[in-house]
Amino acid sequence: MARETTPLLEDDGPPAAGNRVAEEALTLVRSSTSLVLVSYLQFSLPFAGLLFVGRLGIDELGAVSLGASIANITAYGIYQGLCSGLDTLGALAYGLRRWDLATLYLKLTLMLLTLVSLPVGLGWWHSQAILRTLVSPNIAALTSQYLRVSLLSLPGHAVFEAGKRFLQSQGVFHPPIVVLCCAVPVNLALHWWFVYRLQWGFIGAPVSAALSDTMLGAGLLAHATYLRPISRCSDDDDDSASSSSSSNSMLRAGAHWPRLLRLALPGSITVLAEYLTFELLTVGAGKLDATRLAAQSVLNGTVAVALQLTFAIASATTLRVATLMGQTRPRRARLHMRVALMTAVAVGLLNLSVLLTGRYWISRQLSTSVEVQTLVVRTMPLCAIMQIVYATAEWANGVMKGLQMQQTAGLLSLVCHYTVS
Repeated sequence: MARETTPLLEDDGPPAAGNRVAEEALTLVRSSTSLVLVSYLQFSLPFAGLLFVGRLGIDELGAVSLGASIANITAYGIYQGLCSGLDTLGALAYGLRRWDLATLYLKLTLMLLTLVSLPVGLGWWHSQAILRTLVSPNIAALTSQYLRVSLLSLPGHAVFEAGKRFLQSQGVFHPPIVVLCCAVPVNLALHWWFVYRLQWGFIGAPVSAALSDTMLGAGLLAHATYLRPISRCSDDDDDSASSSSSSNSMLRAGAHWPRLLRLALPGSITVLAEYLTFELLTVGAGKLDATRLAAQSVLNGTVAVALQLTFAIASATTLRVATLMGQTRPRRARLHMRVALMTAVAVGLLNLSVLLTGRYWISRQLSTSVEVQTLVVRTMPLCAIMQIVYATAEWANGVMKGLQMQQTAGLLSLVCHYTVS
């Protein structure tokens, strides 16, 4: 008869050690590759507005850029952080084979995002008065229009973000990729249609973005409604089904709110701390002169693209560690942490080499100003060296999220970004 310690004794065998490392490495590569595709596809959506509106005028370009930054900080970044609780608890429930509990956490997360959207929407609707104190009246008016129309994108964005995390916590990565692959060309076509073909001009950009976000949310909602990956899994485990039916009376949403909030709120703080750091750097560069602001924008964009790789590895680590802990396999979780650390360092070295060797080409592609190119080339080595630090920091953040230590991660993020930095 197998005892509780049997898997641990089997794990100690030398012949199986290499197989376990290879298995964890393959799992990490498979999941992180899918997450990288999702990150880059989702990252590309806001650039359509800059691409099409940038030809209308300087004020229009500035308003789109400012509106997108405000939307990221006050809504989309908050959504991303709040859904981090679903990353951990959803994967933990999946590891425990508690499909009902995973669905409950999805519903609670959607309720939380809805509650957060109410004050966000109110602030966006009345944003013009505040914006007038920061930018010119014309840009303030255009940005306010952008934010008001962007209110239509909040439901779709919230459903997509929560649904994406919900599916990823089960190891289901392809639906977000399929939906995004459909949405990216549609997003470009909508921008062309509304901005140029119908001659809506500036206002066509937020309308197109809102329709694209609605498409994303509807696509994942259709997948969850008609394909039902959870019910497919639960059919394979009669014990899980009986356990679920016997515990339904104890599953009350109110009892799980505190646990979700303890993870979601610090996760949101961590994301916002990183977002605001980059925005503050841009504001600080803008107070120097236009050349340094342009160079800072180039560096920010380049680093953001490189960081998508490390973010994907951190997210994959979170999901795997939480799942293994839910399966009460701490030794396997520690093994995955070590494999993920080595992978993160390797990706950091890759980013470092690409930024160092490609800094001249990058500067020429993103700016025509010789002064801006010179600043970018001189500063890029520092950004390249920091890729190792970013990679290990994101790995640690992913591990702590998988171990339900979002509060510690949030505190460290605040201290490092706004005290040490």
